[in-house]
Amino acid sequence: MAGTLWRDGWDPDAGAWREYVDGVSQPVPLANTLATLAGLTPPESPGVEAQILATSSGTPSMRAWALRALVQRGLRGQAVDELIRSWGPLVAAGADTFWEDFASEGEQPTQMYGRPFGKSLCHGWSSGPADLLVLAILGTRPLVPGWAQFTVDPQLGDLEWAACVVPTVRGDVCVVAERGTTTVDVPAGTVLVHGADRFTGPTKVSW
Repeated sequence: MAGTLWRDGWDPDAGAWREYVDGVSQPVPLANTLATLAGLTPPESPGVEAQILATSSGTPSMRAWALRALVQRGLRGQAVDELIRSWGPLVAAGADTFWEDFASEGEQPTQMYGRPFGKSLCHGWSSGPADLLVLAILGTRPLVPGWAQFTVDPQLGDLEWAACVVPTVRGDVCVVAERGTTTVDVPAGTVLVHGADRFTGPTKVSW
């Protein structure tokens, strides 16, 4: 299976994944997003990253997967910039929930499917920023299933501070990041991995 994917799905000239596993189709953003999330993409793949960054269509649900793929590639700043560009207009339109689709130019905010009120204004599949902000800004993610081990690596960008609470089966992982200081509550039964250091909960760690 892996041999077939690499032979017929990878375009060596573009350095990116084809739309189909057929050896002839052109690379497209969605294929490169999904291949990256599946762990198939090589570490140095600027062609793949260019494809993901070219994502310009799709629902908020699919756009969030593209941004998650950017985070996975280490492009956290670009992911945040795209998140602001995509979801920012919804906030500007007064959204305080996650809408089913982005607003389209020339349409009423609630218009979708050719109906003036066809759009869901509280749509769980569009809530990608709730997860992406934790990943991209606070760098808080599990290293093994169930959060028995996790890591925290904030990149605040232009922010003065950011904080999150991640509920896990072992308790809440609480992170507060400020300029020059990060504090993490490590719940019992978990281990915070920070560089070469390991901190076993329950404990509070600052650096």
